[in-house]
Amino acid sequence: MKEHHLKHKFEAEAKRILESSHDLTMANNLFRAYYDSMLSFIPCGVPFQVEIIDTESIRYSVYYQSCPSMSEQALMITNVGYDAYLWMEDGGWVLDDDYYSTVEIAKALAETPLLNKIPENIRELKKLLDDGYWVFSPEQFPKFNDQPPCDTTEVLSWDDNYILTGTKSENMAIMTRNDWDKLCDREANW
Repeated sequence: MKEHHLKHKFEAEAKRILESSHDLTMANNLFRAYYDSMLSFIPCGVPFQVEIIDTESIRYSVYYQSCPSMSEQALMITNVGYDAYLWMEDGGWVLDDDYYSTVEIAKALAETPLLNKIPENIRELKKLLDDGYWVFSPEQFPKFNDQPPCDTTEVLSWDDNYILTGTKSENMAIMTRNDWDKLCDREANW
């Protein structure tokens, strides 16, 4: 799998949001809108959840000792296999009690699996679907080859060598193009 070509743009936008906002509510609104807009570039991606939580609720799971200037609330950003917690401390942003500069935080936020798991073939697409990183939305699935198979009935996507077939996530299957052609010939001659 490859990283999304807009990953660096996301990183720059995250840095801009952090530098322009020192208010958690404003940052929440800006990050929520930005994560929502990300889905226009990755339409099958599972949406991010962005919400304000009490910072005390993540004590001992994300941080151990609180600073007197630590904000009472934090921003929780979650997605499949990804959790990030952002709060204010000493007049600046802190991410997961590990990152304290806007550059480091923006870079860490860009490491979300959604931006780093862009499929390059059918096997990778099916893995993203099976693992829950992408939602079943066949009309949005990428095609990895300009040459469609001879019969596209129940075909969800294809690449140079394989076909992803099915009508729902529970019955998806990968077949070689050759096996698919043979199956279509048999069904046509029944």
